[in-house]
Amino acid sequence: MDQSRFISALRHISSQLKELTFDHHSQNIALLRVLETCPKLTHFSFSVNSYAPPDVYDTEPLSTTTMLYEGDDDGMSRHPSNNNVVQEFNLTYLCLNAVLHKDKRTAPILRRCPKLQCLMIANIEADSDFYKWPSEKSVDLNMFFQLCPLLQYIECNSWGTSRKQQEQWRERARQQKNQQQQQEKKYSKGLRELITREAAGYGSNEIIPTIQQHTSTLEILSLGEGVSTMTRQTANPSDWTQLEQITQSLPQLHTFSCKYLKFSGRVLVGFLEKCPRLTELTLWCMLELPDDMLLVLNQLPHLTKLDLGVATTSSRATLPSETSWCWFFNQNNTLRHLCLRWGHFVTDSVVDAIASIEHLEELQLVHTAKWATTMDTLRGLTHLKRLELWTVNAPLDSVLKDLYWLQDIQLIGCSEVSCHSLRELVDHPNGMLSKLRIQRCGSIQLRTLEYIENKLASRQQEQQQA
Repeated sequence: MDQSRFISALRHISSQLKELTFDHHSQNIALLRVLETCPKLTHFSFSVNSYAPPDVYDTEPLSTTTMLYEGDDDGMSRHPSNNNVVQEFNLTYLCLNAVLHKDKRTAPILRRCPKLQCLMIANIEADSDFYKWPSEKSVDLNMFFQLCPLLQYIECNSWGTSRKQQEQWRERARQQKNQQQQQEKKYSKGLRELITREAAGYGSNEIIPTIQQHTSTLEILSLGEGVSTMTRQTANPSDWTQLEQITQSLPQLHTFSCKYLKFSGRVLVGFLEKCPRLTELTLWCMLELPDDMLLVLNQLPHLTKLDLGVATTSSRATLPSETSWCWFFNQNNTLRHLCLRWGHFVTDSVVDAIASIEHLEELQLVHTAKWATTMDTLRGLTHLKRLELWTVNAPLDSVLKDLYWLQDIQLIGCSEVSCHSLRELVDHPNGMLSKLRIQRCGSIQLRTLEYIENKLASRQQEQQQA
């Protein structure tokens, strides 16, 4: 693509453009030139087709209308002849889903974005070789806040966000822009969402100070081990016991996700005690889930979503006892969504206790209930809308046909389920099932799956007509 000709053509429509996206692009775009050409842009997104070594994006392909200098006292780029502040961009949302050198490419852009609210940068494609590249050259949280003090949403070095979440952030940026234009007195500053994973040269030492600075405003916090530390045995994971240094309460935090990080149960319990308003909690591959954790969770009055994944390592993870699990589920009356992953620690008694959660709407047992011998008590979950079972060996026929109120069922690797029970379920006169996914359940015949698919399609059509 001839970028000079593209910029020239862009000028004809630039006065009208407020949002511009380059999705799965294959070239190094002259980002500054594009932004200078479109002064009314509030949302800009640049996502590469496939990742290349970082030096590919180290330089701007076209010279800009002004020379950019780093290190000015006020952090702004200035024109070399008259020392006037150069054109500021109007951006509130910026997505740079490519590995850009933070000083050579990212800083010159951010230095001109004083109104920026949402920043997504250097996301990781799950199957890419991104983990081989030094993250300290692309991510600097301190720099981000120094140049863009109004930032409220940051995602960096994650495995990328879903399109739904990206659109949510775009809409939030639109709302924040409107608030600024109206000069609303209650306009709030401070980081509200931080979604990040550690990577080479970027970890707890860089992330935890940012959390400490924004404990009073953080609402969503998602932390994860970097791809490098999962893939390269020579990589040294960060010391996340530093979470103990966070002594302040996080009064606004409602969503906390922690995946693949290694720290003691004492650190985990201490952190959760500082989060009184948690509604959603995700903990994956934890080596320690102490009994004290269940005591803390039981004291969270707003907790509605819990996703726990046990570390499947050669050394057995430290888990709450069967008695503690049963006590917690029997006491709980707030959970709406429950997912237990890995470890095969769910017994018949635990299944019975789960079945006592009166208003549970979604239940996922993923490689965790292999040794349970019955699921019959699940028929007591009359509010359940979605059920997902992986590698459950207990007989399912007697309970499935009675769960006619379920809307979504997923069965993977479950050996004790028959074609007859599935037909009974979809043929129930009061049935509400709209989605059924079956994988590796050996006794299920293809013609039964086709019958179910046609039945559900017919039911959906009838509901649309009604």
